[in-house]
Amino acid sequence: KTRTAMIFTGAFEWTREHRDEIQVLRGVLGGFLNSVLRKTLGATYGVKTKANVSRFPVPIYEIAVEYTTDPDRAEEAAEAVMSAVDRLQGGAADSQMVDAVIENESRKRETVIKENGFWINELVDAFFFVSDPEEVLGYGDWLNGLTPDTLQEVAKRYLDRSKMITVTMNPED
Repeated sequence: KTRTAMIFTGAFEWTREHRDEIQVLRGVLGGFLNSVLRKTLGATYGVKTKANVSRFPVPIYEIAVEYTTDPDRAEEAAEAVMSAVDRLQGGAADSQMVDAVIENESRKRETVIKENGFWINELVDAFFFVSDPEEVLGYGDWLNGLTPDTLQEVAKRYLDRSKMITVTMNPED
């Protein structure tokens, strides 16, 4: 198997909204790539998307796409990933996709808010960075305000090819 990681990274203006946008984009991109790479092309054994934002010491973001594929299809898979990125930046996220994201993220939030760890992290973050801990309560309203245009703008902002690195590991012959 050939293993590939495509990582987008850059400076990040930290706000809760921007943090949440990154996570939503990760979910949309993951669903999109699963559909394209696995279901349509059959070009991968699995695709995973990860997102991370760091606020301290320097605000940065990272969105990673990782997948494995047959070595003979590695280039095809990489081109399909970039084509999917181009499509998201061009407005491919429709209202059906946005509704699915809202539903999925709402379910995840309903689960996580029942955990003490979630609240501890939010309160520590608010204390450490001197922010209003009640901002976390506005997530549902923010999430329900997502639109296809929002996702297009977020994809353009964070999936910048000039801030991307691709690492491919091929098997030994």
